[in-house]
Amino acid sequence: MITATYHIGETIITNSGRKATIIAWRNKTDIDIEFEDGIIVSHKQYNNAKRGSIAHPEDGKFGAKWKYPNRLGEESISLKGEKMKIVVFTDAHNFDVQFEDDTIVHCTSYSDFCKGAIKNPNYLAKTRVGEEIIAKNGLKAKIVKYIDCHNVVIQFEDGIEIIKDYISFKKGNLKHPNISCHSVTAKNKYEGKTFIAHNGMKYKVLRYTNASNILIQFEDGTELITHVSAICSGCILNPNYTFQKKRQKEQGFQITIGMPMTITNYKSANDITVQFDDGCEVKHKIYRNFKDGMIKHPFPYTIGTITMQKPAYVYNGEGNFYCKCNNCGLHDIMSLNELKNHKCKINLKGA
Repeated sequence: MITATYHIGETIITNSGRKATIIAWRNKTDIDIEFEDGIIVSHKQYNNAKRGSIAHPEDGKFGAKWKYPNRLGEESISLKGEKMKIVVFTDAHNFDVQFEDDTIVHCTSYSDFCKGAIKNPNYLAKTRVGEEIIAKNGLKAKIVKYIDCHNVVIQFEDGIEIIKDYISFKKGNLKHPNISCHSVTAKNKYEGKTFIAHNGMKYKVLRYTNASNILIQFEDGTELITHVSAICSGCILNPNYTFQKKRQKEQGFQITIGMPMTITNYKSANDITVQFDDGCEVKHKIYRNFKDGMIKHPFPYTIGTITMQKPAYVYNGEGNFYCKCNNCGLHDIMSLNELKNHKCKINLKGA
C-alpha cells in the first residue's frame, strides 16, 4: 500500500483559527490530525482538512465554546517575501497585520496569514517606483510615484512629469507635452552617433537641437555647428586639421605593375590625384584603392623617346614593361630604371 508520506507533518488552519498537523495518512479520505493542544482526531478527509472544516472535539457548531488563542505578535512571510506581524487580534477573522514597510492591513482569514496569502497594497508602489523605459518617442522615462495601476506619475529625462496608467508606461505609449515626436526621433537618430567624413575623419554628434543646429566633435577635439544634410552627406571639413594636408605626398605601391606612386592632391577619400614613379598622373581616384595598390596606370605612356606599351611582368617587386623607342624603333622589355637610362642607337651612331 502506497502512502503519501510527504503530507505527514503538514500544518493546516481550521475555520475556528486552530492550528493542526497531519500525523498519519492512510489515503486521502483517511487521515489523522493532531491539534496544537495535543487532541487527535482520526479518520478524516484530506480535502476537508485543507478547507479548514475539521472541528476540534471541544468546539461548538461554530467554535463558540473555544476561546481563540492570542495570536498577537505572531509573524509570517507573505508570498511576495515580505515580513508581516499580527498587531491586533480579536479572532481568526478579525485581526490587523503590519508589514515591514509599516503598512497595516485588516485581514479576514488567519489561514491566509499562515499561508502568506495576505497582500500588501503598497507592495507594487514600492517595487515599481524607479522603473525606467525608453518610450516610443525615444525619450527616457521613469516612475517617480505609483498610486495605483491607473495613476502612475512618470518623469521624462528633462524633468517634465505626466500621469498615465501603468500599461501605457510599459508599452512606451507616452507623449511629452513640450516635444514633438519628429524632433525626438531625429535627436535619438543622430545624438551620440559617430560618422566618417569623406576625408576619412571621424566625428561624433554631441547635441541635436534641430536640423540646422547640430554640434559635432572631430576626433582631434575640434567642435563646430553644422546641419543635418552635412551630417548625412559626410561633406564636413575640420577647420583646424584636415587629411588633405596629412595625406598629400603619401606614398604607395601599385601591386600589379610593380610601380611606386604618390598622392599629389587629396580633396576627399573619393577624389585624389596620384602620380606614378614614371611621372604619369591620374585624377579623381579613390583613396581606398590607393591603399590597396589597385590604382590603374593609363598605358600606353611615353617617357622621352620610349613608349611604355603595357606591363610585362613583376620581378623582385620591380615592374617590367613592353617598350618601344619612337626614335630608333627598338622593341624590348625594360624596367623603369632601364627605360630612364636608355640610350638610343641612332644617337650613339651620331656620336
